[in-house]
Amino acid sequence: MKIIYTCVFLAILNIGLAQNDSVRTSTLPKKWTLIDLLDYAYKNNLTLKNSEILAKLAKVNNDQAKKGQLPSANASVQGGLRFGLSQDAITGINENQSSHFQTFGVGVNIPIFNNLALKHNIAISTFNLKAALEDINKVKNDLATLIAAYYLQAISNFENIKIAQVQISQTQQQIDVTAKRVEAGVLPELNLLELQAQLANDTANLIAVKFTYEQALLSIKAALNLQLSAPLELVIPPLDLIQLEPLGDLQPETVYALALANLPEQKAFQYRIEAAKRNIKLNRQSFYPSINSSIGLGSAFSSTAQNYTLVNGLPVGTAIPYFKQIENNFGQNISLSASIPIFNNYQAKRAYNAAKINLENAQNNFELTNQTLHVNIYNAYINAVNALEKYEASKKLVVSSQKAYDFASKRYEVGLLGVFELIQLQNNYLRANIQNLTARFEYIFRIKLLELYKGLGIKF
Repeated sequence: MKIIYTCVFLAILNIGLAQNDSVRTSTLPKKWTLIDLLDYAYKNNLTLKNSEILAKLAKVNNDQAKKGQLPSANASVQGGLRFGLSQDAITGINENQSSHFQTFGVGVNIPIFNNLALKHNIAISTFNLKAALEDINKVKNDLATLIAAYYLQAISNFENIKIAQVQISQTQQQIDVTAKRVEAGVLPELNLLELQAQLANDTANLIAVKFTYEQALLSIKAALNLQLSAPLELVIPPLDLIQLEPLGDLQPETVYALALANLPEQKAFQYRIEAAKRNIKLNRQSFYPSINSSIGLGSAFSSTAQNYTLVNGLPVGTAIPYFKQIENNFGQNISLSASIPIFNNYQAKRAYNAAKINLENAQNNFELTNQTLHVNIYNAYINAVNALEKYEASKKLVVSSQKAYDFASKRYEVGLLGVFELIQLQNNYLRANIQNLTARFEYIFRIKLLELYKGLGIKF
């Protein structure tokens, strides 16, 4: 029976898991646009989630820094057993006795003057929070760039599949024509065998391109944190409808100026530099006094406390009731304290000097980042210009190779051209189309990368 119950339980569990998977799968788009990919990645990418967790922690620290201006209040309760020698209140003789005791207290500490340390601490945590939020935007930008690259690679491979299929169709047409001419005795059978070998080569090329396309889809799934077994079909936009900003509007110095103002990593660096400046001021306050006040309320009880009355000339003690003791012993206190630093083994000075060095380090890292960004933008612009030139050249190559192939096909049909020359021209035409497609997608990506450096997001 236990085995039966176990099997039923596992069956129910599997049904539940399958339903959960089906629900999760049903919410996914049937065909994914680039916007769909980015939206899903922003919700599920693990690297982005980690940056969001760090931002939450920075928010907690910022809230705590703001609440540090408020007074602190604490209540205390203590109880115990006291035993051993104690002095009798009447006779003054030390006697061995035990007693129960309890004390109660409530205290409030109020900062009065702390040399603006709390204010600087709030500013530091606020700048750190702003930097953490910009870190999230940076991860989003990096993720968008990565997914856009995979997306362009995938649709480029998809277009290559169509080119390979056209190549197979053309070769098959040549085989059909050649087969008839071989049967008629016009052409040798070797021509047909060579075309059949070319068809096998075209088929192998189609398989390789499909494999590359599947690899691109797998890379997208990994970036999205999507189940690798989940189906993924992309919306392939018409290439002519992909918006491209003119290259003349993407001059390196213009892009660099916008990048300094808009890129989240630049903003994060600036916020951390401001936090480092405030940290110097915070550590400087340790050289000056601070003033605090406290207010307290308290009471106590002891089991040995007694009231004494004279009976026949002799003192007789009676235990004081619990709540009466609490009332009698109730007291208040108020205090004012000043902490004046005199000598602390140079710890305050070391912390102050370390804060200045940290600021210098942050500023130096910021300059290095700016230099790297400047170089990257110029490289991106040069690569975009080169990609445009390659694309324009590839378009001319497609036109010329197509004309050569069309002319060769007509000559082959009338027996004025050998099959080897025909196959060579056909392959040239295929390579020209692939080069043209690759150059176009490279140009699109280079332009989009330059647009992204402007800090305005990535758009298609």
